[in-house]
Amino acid sequence: MKRLIVVLFFLIGLFNQLTAAEVNIAVKIKNTPVAIPEANIDIQEKSYETDKNGQLKVELAPGQYTINVQAVGYEDNTISIDVKNDVLDIVIELEVKIVVKATTQTVTSEKVSIGYQRVDGKSIKRLTEATLIPDVMNSLKLLPGVSSDGTTSSTIYIRGGDRDEIIALIDNIPIRTPYYFGGANSIFNPKTIEAVEFYPGGYGAEFGQALSGIVDVESLDGNNDYFYGSLDGSLLELNSFFNIPVVSEKSNLTVAFRRTHYDVALEIAEILGLWEESSSTLPSYYSLETKYVHKLNGNHSLELSYRDFISQMDFTFEDEETDETFSFNIFNDLNILSTQLESQLSKKFFNRFLIARSASDGKYVIDTTNFGFTNNYNQPQTFIRNDTTWTPIDKHQIDFGGFLYNYIEDSTGQYTFVYTDDWIEDAEEVTVNISLDSLIRLGGVYLKDTYQVTPRFTIEYGGRLSLFKVESYSIRSYLQPRLTLLYNINDKTTFKTYFGTYRQIGQEANSKMQADGSLQTLLPDLNMQQSIQYGAGLEHYLRKDILFKTEYYRKDYTDLFINEAVEPETIFTNSGKGYSRGIEVMLQQLEGGKQHGWLTYTLSDTKKYNEDGWYRPEYDLRHMGTIFYERKLNKNRSLIVSSQVRTGKRYTPLVQAADGTYSEGALFSKRLNSYIMVDIWYQHPIDVVTLSGVFRFGFTNALNRKNELSYQFNSQTNEPEIAYDFPQFRFFIVGFELFF
Repeated sequence: MKRLIVVLFFLIGLFNQLTAAEVNIAVKIKNTPVAIPEANIDIQEKSYETDKNGQLKVELAPGQYTINVQAVGYEDNTISIDVKNDVLDIVIELEVKIVVKATTQTVTSEKVSIGYQRVDGKSIKRLTEATLIPDVMNSLKLLPGVSSDGTTSSTIYIRGGDRDEIIALIDNIPIRTPYYFGGANSIFNPKTIEAVEFYPGGYGAEFGQALSGIVDVESLDGNNDYFYGSLDGSLLELNSFFNIPVVSEKSNLTVAFRRTHYDVALEIAEILGLWEESSSTLPSYYSLETKYVHKLNGNHSLELSYRDFISQMDFTFEDEETDETFSFNIFNDLNILSTQLESQLSKKFFNRFLIARSASDGKYVIDTTNFGFTNNYNQPQTFIRNDTTWTPIDKHQIDFGGFLYNYIEDSTGQYTFVYTDDWIEDAEEVTVNISLDSLIRLGGVYLKDTYQVTPRFTIEYGGRLSLFKVESYSIRSYLQPRLTLLYNINDKTTFKTYFGTYRQIGQEANSKMQADGSLQTLLPDLNMQQSIQYGAGLEHYLRKDILFKTEYYRKDYTDLFINEAVEPETIFTNSGKGYSRGIEVMLQQLEGGKQHGWLTYTLSDTKKYNEDGWYRPEYDLRHMGTIFYERKLNKNRSLIVSSQVRTGKRYTPLVQAADGTYSEGALFSKRLNSYIMVDIWYQHPIDVVTLSGVFRFGFTNALNRKNELSYQFNSQTNEPEIAYDFPQFRFFIVGFELFF
């Protein structure tokens, strides 16, 4: 009998060996191709260790297994796998542990996603890959309550607010205009981003200067121990990133360079005779971003960064029949230099001090046969901010800080008009010089207390005091209270409600033309624009990987700018008002499995008031829906589908008179047809010699739809016409990314 038992155990063991699957495990640093050697891997009750290449090969019998990975300096990661009778390749990524950046927050362990969305760098990268233009702001279009001006514009509208009601920050530095060419692309490079925190409403007292939303971008800190880099290419641009260790375990330097390349491609085509030489060039932009992070000790970290964003375009058109010419030139250079010190002063105190200097310099030139305009501008800005987090007891977290913001508007311009008649021998030329020079100061303080009243109930209350001054005029102050209530109904369901007042300086310069051709600044006569926000939402986990959430929001506007002057004067008043309200619904499958994504729907209602009465603005979109879906086919192979569906934008119709002229009908009284955009992308791993990467291809506007974008008057045909979004047909896109 004993011999029989021994034989049976032998046969079972032999059978398991014969049916065992080969499992290949690779451990890497998150968002990089860098391997982690000597990482500890626990599979059930057995322990293993990766080799010098960060790899481990084991044989496992078919079944379910839990794998835990640990490495010094990295966060632990635990995954579950299903082993079958074949080869299984697994890539496990570990996040670098952050010592100083871990604040003293103990009151709330996780931030509820109602009125808030955090998107990590890896997700941002995938979202940007799902759009025609790989851009961070473009990726936000797939979130609820967000609309845009079309595929080729990165400007966004949040919950019925205008495009200038948003403030964007990068590493806590405010950026007044984070776009190239007024909105074609944002300046944010997906390769340099650690995460994006998006607040469409109800944001805390630490944020200001925004009536509708916050886009808070956090850049990568890099790695102190490994060199790595990547090169990303598409039909539109080349994008490179390098991480360079400086002092082991203490400091590193990250460098990113990004530029469009179709202008260079056209020049090469001209040399080869494949493209007719022209005096016009396509718009181009490029950027250089550097960041140095040095850990002074276990409690202090110093960060130095320099960013430079340049855009330019030259265009010339000549009408052969009339000999009339038209040309314009645009150049803009935005550079930002900043220093930031983060300190864990004690177990209860965390402090961050920031000083930044930026300048936007540029030139705008228009030259035609009978008209010319030149504008030179310089906009230097200085920003100082200090933020402190204090946890006096476990149930309270107090955040407070102060800020000072100086902005100089220095603009000079020249208008030239040329009047000609056949019977006048010499043309008459009239020149008008203009100038605008103003200093704007904005400062203030904020205080916020997050109080965990009970294990289920949390209250966040506080306020912000903003101080506003222009030139030598008196200081104006604005108090903005904020309140948020959070209640965990059970382990799966959370309720949130909020209220707050928000102020923002208008982007427009209030000015009046003087007799000498200069512009008199009248901005001190205006209050900061205001929105009062309140809303309530519910989020519920249908299961651990399926999240449902819905939110009602409302914004009431007061003190909005209205231009009551006749051109060329701009005389604004604070007599504008309005409201925006809506309901958002989102069903999301969280990451962790072979597929994830979300489905959203927004029902909204927006009205504004001007000198002519109430009206609905062009961005009043009654219905909006988005879809994002990613399916992991196998190792590094995935399929991505994204879609935007919304009500058409509003427009002002043109009414034809009997003499052939046109007049405007009721303001924004008509709608364009519905907008539908579907993009499909597939990525496939590639290996080139010692390099690895992915190859991407897909279709934008996969439904081959001609989407209406705007309604305008065509001066050449003397008829109104519809302008369409790009592309107007199914468009094939290819790209690649290499790691080294």
